[in-house]
Amino acid sequence: MSQKLDFIEKAIAPGANVSALCAEYGISRQTGHKWIRRYHQEGHLGLVEHSRRPSSSPLATGEDIVVSIVELRDRHPTWGPQKIARVLARQLGCDNAPSRSTVARVLRRLGKIRRRRPAVRIWSVDRRPRVEVKAPNDPWTIDFEGWWRALNGDRCEPLTVRDAYSRCVLAVFVNHVRPHDALEGKTPAELHRESPRRELVPRVPTYPPEWQVRRVNRTGCVRVNGDFVFVSKALVGQLVGLRQETELRWAARFFDVDLGTIEVLPIRDAFVGPTVIEPVDPLGPANEGSPATPSAAGTVLRVSAMS
Repeated sequence: MSQKLDFIEKAIAPGANVSALCAEYGISRQTGHKWIRRYHQEGHLGLVEHSRRPSSSPLATGEDIVVSIVELRDRHPTWGPQKIARVLARQLGCDNAPSRSTVARVLRRLGKIRRRRPAVRIWSVDRRPRVEVKAPNDPWTIDFEGWWRALNGDRCEPLTVRDAYSRCVLAVFVNHVRPHDALEGKTPAELHRESPRRELVPRVPTYPPEWQVRRVNRTGCVRVNGDFVFVSKALVGQLVGLRQETELRWAARFFDVDLGTIEVLPIRDAFVGPTVIEPVDPLGPANEGSPATPSAAGTVLRVSAMS
């Protein structure tokens, strides 16, 4: 400082040769003129060395924001910079949240950026079904996701029921956290609305008066003329309709679904065609695999064109 003051005292004297003084004090002419200019603007304080750190640093990120970025990445390792930036924008506000490039820079400096796998060609099927949706709950989709190991080692194979419009998975908490690219960065919870429809009461099938109604037992059978004939285990507990078409033929339906035709044949004709069905024990599957025996009425049951 004493040398600066000495230089300034000589440099501001009338007729002073600034170039010669700069050479005498071992400084450049730019430095000499800078000292003179600061002295005229600020006095002796202008000669104090200023900090060379920039007043603003666009590449510097606040410690709290860095911590928030790292916490989100640790909780959701598959999230990229764009999803993390969107979540922080919701938490901190758009003015205070870091940009996508800032999040990417922080993750890269901390070694939390994974190398992307090479692009894999995705094969598509022509004319595959396409679901058009215009509002929440119109419609829902059902899908089996890939399996994973739970913390206790059990294999988990989740079946998801999802609102096709908002991508909201029913009764799962991540609906409120993860931004969805197909929803322009919004979460499913931001778009999903509860359905105004009341809970549906299970329908009971009704059949015309000329139809006989039978309930499918626990083995999937219904009684026809004192005998049991297998229909479907998928219909256990349901009411099916039977309509007699001829003396030995019965049509079977469930609601409007055609279940096929039941034929009651004399024992001598029972084994003519390949569609003969052995009598079924109505109490359970204990006798499965036993040889065919005639029913009490001397007939066996054959189902044709069963759906």
